[in-house]
Amino acid sequence: MKWKPTLNILLILYGLQHHSLVQADEAYLEKFLTYMQWSQNIPKEPDANFLAFVAKPSPLTCSLREKWLTELAKNNNWALYNQYYQQFQQSHAIESIDLQCYAQYALYQQGQRQQAIHNSQSLWLYGHSRPKSCDSLFSLMIHEHAFSNQLIEQRVTLALDARQFTLARALLKQMTPSRTEEIHLLNDILRNPKHITTLKPGPLHGALYLLGLKQLVSHQMDLAIRLSQSSTAKLIMSQAEQQSFIAHVALYKAMRGEDDAEQWLNRVEKNHMTQALEEWRVRDAIAHRRWDRIIQLIAGTPLQETAAWQYWLARAYEMRGQKDKALVIYQTLGMKRHYYGFLASMRLHQPLKFEYEATETSSTKLAIYKPILEKIRTTYESGQSWMASRLLNAFSSELPKDEQSALAYWVKNDLQWHGKAVILSNKDALNNELGLRFPLAYRDMVHQAARQYNIDEAFIYAIIRQESLFFADNVSAVGAKGLMQVMPQTAKMITKQAHIPYSDANELFNSEKNIHIGTAYLKQLAKQFKAHPLLMTAAYNAGPRQVRYWQLHHEPKEIDQWIETLPWQETRNYLKNVIAFYAVYQYRLKQRPDLQLFLQPL
Repeated sequence: MKWKPTLNILLILYGLQHHSLVQADEAYLEKFLTYMQWSQNIPKEPDANFLAFVAKPSPLTCSLREKWLTELAKNNNWALYNQYYQQFQQSHAIESIDLQCYAQYALYQQGQRQQAIHNSQSLWLYGHSRPKSCDSLFSLMIHEHAFSNQLIEQRVTLALDARQFTLARALLKQMTPSRTEEIHLLNDILRNPKHITTLKPGPLHGALYLLGLKQLVSHQMDLAIRLSQSSTAKLIMSQAEQQSFIAHVALYKAMRGEDDAEQWLNRVEKNHMTQALEEWRVRDAIAHRRWDRIIQLIAGTPLQETAAWQYWLARAYEMRGQKDKALVIYQTLGMKRHYYGFLASMRLHQPLKFEYEATETSSTKLAIYKPILEKIRTTYESGQSWMASRLLNAFSSELPKDEQSALAYWVKNDLQWHGKAVILSNKDALNNELGLRFPLAYRDMVHQAARQYNIDEAFIYAIIRQESLFFADNVSAVGAKGLMQVMPQTAKMITKQAHIPYSDANELFNSEKNIHIGTAYLKQLAKQFKAHPLLMTAAYNAGPRQVRYWQLHHEPKEIDQWIETLPWQETRNYLKNVIAFYAVYQYRLKQRPDLQLFLQPL
């Protein structure tokens, strides 16, 4: 029999000390340490103990199973990979695209070529790049002529529709022979969409014509529509491509509140009606206060299953005088702690509801896991926060609720790692533990900045919670830094105007300096937008220029209508989150939650 390490041996291996353990928790500690040992030393030839461990359904075993399969693939052990992938797939659905690609490669190498080719097509037909682990599979299929030019053309079309032009060019080069003419056409159309007038019927020309029309829509809508209705367009474009253009125009017009948006939406055939179009049909009706139309579009449809459209169905019922129906929906929604729940409570003239559960703060709950906590602490304090984060994610994955709560509290309180505590508490089990999910960290700094610039503390906290989740070292894709995600250029401007000492963008990782600058920026936005917190929040996300544009072209309505019909999804969601977080932070700060300032007329 192969050797299986005992708990004492595992503790020694990790340089950890043994503590008196409760039997049930000793079993989990041993399981976790076994997971760590095997995770860091994947066996080349698995024994019965390893196979028994990874066969059980649990987050830890699933993670180890995927690591082991990946290692087999990297070592080209396709026979073993194929055997155990198939075995695991029968009892546990494997969703990893990496492992799915490896699996088809393994099938092909094991002689099951037709099955591998068939299975690979669904992985191939995707408009975005696949992981690098799929490169070997796709290269093999193309080299062996298992993928036809027609199949490659299908993916080019998907890539063009997803605006993945680099991928489209790469795919065109992989065809036999290489389609250099279409690459040149693509480049010409991207430079000047009117170049589509030179196209004639041919492979991929319909997709390229459609791309050009879509490019024209934002700047020359009338020309795009006229070209789409030309005899040339009808020769070049398929019926599906013509419908795709109609759907694109309908969405564009609905997002901008144009008067004929509903006419275009009605021209979209059912099999081309996406969820985005369905939702914008409702938003268009909201923008024009077509209450009967809203009821028709939501009642009895899948849309009615979500909080947003439940609220708007209730609003429509209320406006049409069907107050009993509205009341039932409002009362149900009003019990929830989210944006629409708060709006529903306000329609009922009732206090906002806050489901709240106390956090488990007793250190005794985690005493038995002290060896693991010591490992996490030393890893985090040595500057390896990414490794500490991975350890925490794995360790917390199978803890019961009270121990998950105690662990998140320990991370928040002992490590002062507020962002990670927020992430750890972002689970259904801990959903109502507001002390973890909405921390009052940096209290003195926030209080001082709030007093200096006359900005509500709850507002500052809501912005921090939305922008960075309290990760002080956070850097966004566009370069915004720190707790309040301040852009370096914005910091230069604000610090100069507010006379704040500032010399380097790295200062934005200093929590006190970041809160100071971010709050000073909110004060500047208050001056620009008459201290309306909704417009200040929108400007913090989308920029003051964009908000001024919306003020001119997105006519003022009731605030819930204005938010719901904004064209930018990111800003819509941002506003809804900040409003809800503001109410929660008022509650956390023992203030009376009141959203009237956000909902005052523009």
